[in-house]
Amino acid sequence: MLHGTAVAVTDADEKLYAMRLITEQVLRGRWEGTRVPPTKAELDSTAVLRVAIAAASAKVRTGPPNDAIADVQDAAVAGTVWTGVVPTWTTHGEPVPSGSVRDVPVHVRAAVEERNRTARKSAEDAVIKAPAKE
Repeated sequence: MLHGTAVAVTDADEKLYAMRLITEQVLRGRWEGTRVPPTKAELDSTAVLRVAIAAASAKVRTGPPNDAIADVQDAAVAGTVWTGVVPTWTTHGEPVPSGSVRDVPVHVRAAVEERNRTARKSAEDAVIKAPAKE
C-alpha cells in the first residue's frame, strides 16, 4: 500500500520516458518490440501519474506456522492435526500471439520462464526461511 499525492504527467517527453520505464519494468526488452514512438491517440488515451510517496506498508509472512506450545505437547492434537504450509505462486502460461506476428519473441519466452522459476523458488524458500517457534 502506497500513500502519497499523484499528479498527472502532461509533458509529452516526460510521459514517453515514463511509459518506456514502466514497459521495460514489466517486461525487459518489450519497448523495442512496440510501435515506437506511440501514436498521438495512444499517448492521449494513456494517463501517467507521478506519485510522491509519503508512506508505504506491506504485510509479509515467511516460515512455517507458529504452533502453540500446548498443541505441540498434546499428543491428541500433535498426532492428529496437520499443520504446515502449502507454497503458492503465480504461474504464467504459454504466450499466445495475436495479430500478424505469430512467433513469440525470445525475450517474452525468457521472461515467462524466469518469472515462473523465480516465483516458485521464492514461495518454496519462504517456507523454510524462518524456523518454527517452540
